[in-house]
Amino acid sequence: MGGARGGPRGGRGEWLVEKATELGAETLQPLVTHRAAEVTPGKLGRWARVSDAAVKQCLSSYRPQVAAPLDVAGLVARVDSEESALVLVAHPTGARGASEVLEEYRASLGLARGERREGQQTPSVWLVVGPEGDFTEDELNLLRGARGAEVVGLGSRRLRTETAAIALMSLASSAMQDTDGR
Repeated sequence: MGGARGGPRGGRGEWLVEKATELGAETLQPLVTHRAAEVTPGKLGRWARVSDAAVKQCLSSYRPQVAAPLDVAGLVARVDSEESALVLVAHPTGARGASEVLEEYRASLGLARGERREGQQTPSVWLVVGPEGDFTEDELNLLRGARGAEVVGLGSRRLRTETAAIALMSLASSAMQDTDGR
């Protein structure tokens, strides 16, 4: 499961890296957007160290990749090249809830709750959350065009970027936990 998001300001990025690691993210993908804070090489190194500490704390054997920043078009190209099966873009305009889409995805894979996939490739799921101030309309349209993308809602409340990321990650982690063997 990969997570892409616009850079939160201040120390909230470190908190988000820690929590996403604990929830089982495989890739942490900073997004360069019109409204996102800059992600420097020093910040990427710090996030890798925070992720290492979170791996130890939660007794995981897997450390997520802290990837170099991409712009929205670059992210779309990446998920399209990986033939990601599902790309959830959290946005207030999402017509359907993330949990509904995740349950439909599980059903499309032929998985019932508690059923583990054996001998099959782990499905790819990307979770995308905008920066403070949200995506521009052009960025959102690019994301809508990604293979397997669906814009989803997270409820009626407006959430901070890091809260939305953790809410979406929690839903996806819970829905997909028995499909990846971790």
